[in-house]
Amino acid sequence: MAVEVAAYVELCTRLSRFVQLQPSDDHCKELQEVLDDLMALYDRVKAPEVRAVDTSPLGFAAMDDLVLLSLHKLLGSFVLNASSAVIHERAFGTFAHVLRRCKPRMRGNQPGQVQRRLSFVQSCVLYLPPPPEAGDDGEEVPGNKTLASQPEELRLAILQSLRELLEDEEQEKQAIQLQVDQQHFFAYLVAALLHVAQRDRCREAALQAIKVLKCVLFFIRDPHTLRQYLPGVAAGLWKSANAPQQASKVIVAALDCLAIALDLCIGDERLLGDEEVKQEPQRFTLEAIRQSVEKKEETDESTNLPSSESDKWLETTAINLDLLLSRMFAASATAVAAGDAIAEVAREADTVLQKLQMSALSSEERLRVLPEMADRFQMLLSTLVLKVATEHEATKVHFVRTLRGYLAFLGSSLTPYLDAAMESIYSSLCRVVSFAVLDIDLVVHQTLPSVPEGDRSNDNTAPSVVVSQFQKRLRYFNEEASVQEVFAILRDVGAVSTPAGFIDCAFMLLSETATETESAEVVLVLNEFLRAYCSNKEGSEESMDVHLIGRILEDLLALEAWEEHSSLRSSRALVSQRALMVECIGVCAEILGAEFKSFLLYVLYPLVEQLGSHSVEVERAALAALEKVYFFTGYESLEALFQANMDYFTHPIGVFAPGQ
Repeated sequence: MAVEVAAYVELCTRLSRFVQLQPSDDHCKELQEVLDDLMALYDRVKAPEVRAVDTSPLGFAAMDDLVLLSLHKLLGSFVLNASSAVIHERAFGTFAHVLRRCKPRMRGNQPGQVQRRLSFVQSCVLYLPPPPEAGDDGEEVPGNKTLASQPEELRLAILQSLRELLEDEEQEKQAIQLQVDQQHFFAYLVAALLHVAQRDRCREAALQAIKVLKCVLFFIRDPHTLRQYLPGVAAGLWKSANAPQQASKVIVAALDCLAIALDLCIGDERLLGDEEVKQEPQRFTLEAIRQSVEKKEETDESTNLPSSESDKWLETTAINLDLLLSRMFAASATAVAAGDAIAEVAREADTVLQKLQMSALSSEERLRVLPEMADRFQMLLSTLVLKVATEHEATKVHFVRTLRGYLAFLGSSLTPYLDAAMESIYSSLCRVVSFAVLDIDLVVHQTLPSVPEGDRSNDNTAPSVVVSQFQKRLRYFNEEASVQEVFAILRDVGAVSTPAGFIDCAFMLLSETATETESAEVVLVLNEFLRAYCSNKEGSEESMDVHLIGRILEDLLALEAWEEHSSLRSSRALVSQRALMVECIGVCAEILGAEFKSFLLYVLYPLVEQLGSHSVEVERAALAALEKVYFFTGYESLEALFQANMDYFTHPIGVFAPGQ
């Protein structure tokens, strides 16, 4: 051990000599050798904290502190002026290693310790590529300070050093009261980290940048300071998650970082001050952010004082935080949770989304935010209606996913707001799903799930059935994936709305619509709303009441459009409407299962009658509905259904006579 101590002392002496030197090729080569020897020594000797006994008089701990001090000075002078990227990389690699050895002695909130760590952080930040917000107009960034020219290995070493400096296992420590210049420095650091997370082609570097940003948030902890950064952090994390071909791990890390930022900003228990202040906390809301930014802008205009670059960055990023959050939820959380090929990442993303929903927002905060989010939901839906006929399909799909993000994040909390505006929302959705035609040249197949044993009439019931239907075409969405997104949002709205409300609205619109085309959309939206209740198990809160199904069937069969008038040539829109009405009966059977038997007396003959329709669309829809009826009511086949209910065909006139 004494030999190792002597070697360590010699290396420390050689290292400190470079503090007074200017970089040259020979000096850089010699420094590189010293750094390599230090790394080799660290590989042989464990840190003092993990060794059983420290036998040296001086101790490795003291030598570690000397090496750390020398490296810190070199990073601010010799290494900074050296043009060799290899020297930069080796210096930061050694710096991160010795930081890890000194870390247990650097913890604490004492002013001296905090100031020491901040000086180390400042030295590291000098080597990060500056964000665009930090540069003056026309000022060029040095070639070795851009993401494209800086080696990825160097950037990873810098980020690792920052993480060693800022990461603290004691995350419940007291918040730090930062001075104004320190707030501006951390604003620059946040912007630099977000720049790396957004633009770096190295996915590992982007991931590490977000992890360091998380450490920065925990290091500051002061809600007043973090609330100034939050609009820019939300915007930057959105851009990071939405970057082209972004890795799933980076997207999840961005969402997790956003959840932490919200939690730290909202947590009033972390506010600095005496107990009297804490007794009357000022609740933090999204609207408060916008108001504080507006007040700040008014103050700047009245004083006409020049603002620093950090102030400008804060002002330009403080925009519509609630919209940025919703875009994050829609384009990142929902997409990752639903479509990522890596199941582990998908589960992790879903966990983060739940964390945002349950932890970041307190119950009181959610009550204040909900009206704002509900209004934003309706505004976005209205915007989609205005642009659905003119915008590019990808833009419209983005709007749809954003709306789905609101529904996924807020869930049943939106129910009272949707119910109150159901007529407006229903009409808007009808315009979005403007129906074109049932494509008879393309048949889609649906495999019905196995019928539970309790719903089977006998042991010969078919375990599964494939039902064929014609493809639905929408006027403003052409790609199949886009159409499925539109149908998905209809099911999402139906799942969080009160069934009685949207059923009333549907039949009111059917009785008031002036054109046949509008009626087709009304039935299409109703069908997709109802599909949200098809997979629910018995006893679920979202299950559909049997009396509501009876009311749907009664009102449906009473509509004039149900009857086909052979004397008049039916228009394409009327044919589509009738086919969708027939399909609605099959959806009702899928919802109720075996309970649908009580309605066979009323629907069986009308469905069989539609099998003789002159329109192939209606005929196919009737066959698909009958297949669903026999399957979900527990019969073995269509023949078995007809044989068991032959009386319903014998006296159809008596069944449907008035007063019966």
